[in-house]
Amino acid sequence: MNKWTKIAAGFLLTLSAVPAFAVPNELDRVITVVNSDVILRSDIDTMRKMVIFNADGQTDKLPPEEQLNAQLLNGLIDEKLQLQQAERLGIRVGDIRLDQAIASIAKQKGMTVQQLRKKLIDYRLSWAAYREEIRQEIAASEARNAQVRRRVSILPQEVDALSKALSAEQQQNTQYRISHIQLPLEEGATQEQKKSCCVIGSSYQAKAA
Repeated sequence: MNKWTKIAAGFLLTLSAVPAFAVPNELDRVITVVNSDVILRSDIDTMRKMVIFNADGQTDKLPPEEQLNAQLLNGLIDEKLQLQQAERLGIRVGDIRLDQAIASIAKQKGMTVQQLRKKLIDYRLSWAAYREEIRQEIAASEARNAQVRRRVSILPQEVDALSKALSAEQQQNTQYRISHIQLPLEEGATQEQKKSCCVIGSSYQAKAA
């Protein structure tokens, strides 16, 4: 083997030792930013699987893909905002409560928790991702309820004033049918406070009758 043959052989061996770099695949990407949180493409994919799972695989009843993706994105944005509010309010969903909620979901679907867990595999949903989504749904729901309670603030004096106004109008043969009374009740209210609200509501309804 001459000098040039040796050099060529050595060059070929060097090239064969260089690793081949594949074109990188896009694993995930940011779709939008919600304050300090981000929504990833994988979040939308997970939500799509959740929707199909809740629909028992009946994809023919779902809207077109573009419309579905827009609805999923809007839903995720709302959920992020509600979860941020839940964090500010100190709302936490513990494992015991989460387990109870999942057991209730399984019962509604006519299966055990273990059967539910196995069914998730058919929809390529991990048990950890499913639990986290249910945890977030509960926290977001509590945040919405807390916001509603804060918006509705009726003082006992206002109830008395309205009751007197109704009594005055009743003397003029004006009648009202009361179907719903909502009074404010703070988080962690005592049993005595709950009874007090019931008494005020009953008194108001009796006066309006």
